[in-house]
Amino acid sequence: MIEVIRFEDKDHSPGLLESMFRLRHEIFVERLGWKIQTFNGLEQDQFDQPGTIYLVRRNAAGEVVACTRMLRSDQPNLLKDVFPELVDGDVPSSPMIWEASRLAVDHRKEKLRSLPGNWNLCGELFCGIQEFAMWVGATNIVSVSDVRLERILKIGGWQPQRLGRPHFISGIDVCGEIFEVGPAALARIQARAKIKESVLSMPANSPLRKVA
Repeated sequence: MIEVIRFEDKDHSPGLLESMFRLRHEIFVERLGWKIQTFNGLEQDQFDQPGTIYLVRRNAAGEVVACTRMLRSDQPNLLKDVFPELVDGDVPSSPMIWEASRLAVDHRKEKLRSLPGNWNLCGELFCGIQEFAMWVGATNIVSVSDVRLERILKIGGWQPQRLGRPHFISGIDVCGEIFEVGPAALARIQARAKIKESVLSMPANSPLRKVA
């Protein structure tokens, strides 16, 4: 299941966010070679702060093997505050539009041997993002993406629309993208992932509320 975690929950789940930040370092810094700041093998930035929401998947050993970060676009976020040049026109800023960033999936076999249930981590995470966005009443998701990932997103059932022309940043072609949210999009992503049930585990006492 995909768990919904707030940055504030780090005190109630010792090691959970540290495991996620370590996975982000392994994926983005060690594997992809991003030139971003890290500390002690953990990757965090200015948007990892109170109010930030994370979707995480853990294996039976408690290690985070898939994750993404969700930020409301009317609050500080990567597209609006760091890469506004990726958008032709006004940068999306609305409580109805959320940004998904820092999507990381670990496919190492030694990490997956203790993974219960569905092994399609990308598909499960994609479904979780859609389910979460629908739950909070979002109409769209935006992202800052390596253009090489567009093919993976399309295979996964997403239909990305570029917000502007790509820019060559730190050796990577990057673009701003927007995606639809809704039952049709979720059904398409579930079909590609061969997932029929909900994958989202939302705490019953979650302070998050739908905005519409």
